[in-house]
Amino acid sequence: MSGEFKGIDFLIACKQQGNKVYLVTSKSLEHEPWPREFLDDIFFMEDPEPCVWNMDDLIAGLAHFMRSNVVDRIVALDDFDVEKAAQVREHFRIPGMGQTTCRYFRVK
Repeated sequence: MSGEFKGIDFLIACKQQGNKVYLVTSKSLEHEPWPREFLDDIFFMEDPEPCVWNMDDLIAGLAHFMRSNVVDRIVALDDFDVEKAAQVREHFRIPGMGQTTCRYFRVK
């Protein structure tokens, strides 16, 4: 999950280790040079403002996707996405840092 164009080396490393790698990113970043050959799929979220996504749409889209795909981990590639990833993890009961813990990292 990334609202910014970053995390390229991480995405490539995940794929090289044999994982399926799906990227959720902002529609405004659609034409960035993502390493598409290392991604199993890429999904774009409408972003009326930078890094602002409709979380109900994200959860609904992921729920539909997860009907036929297993998701073991949700990773935030950007600092602004930590809260989004935590909310998704809690909603789907995916292991990892939840909303309460992520707030320690977002308070600056």
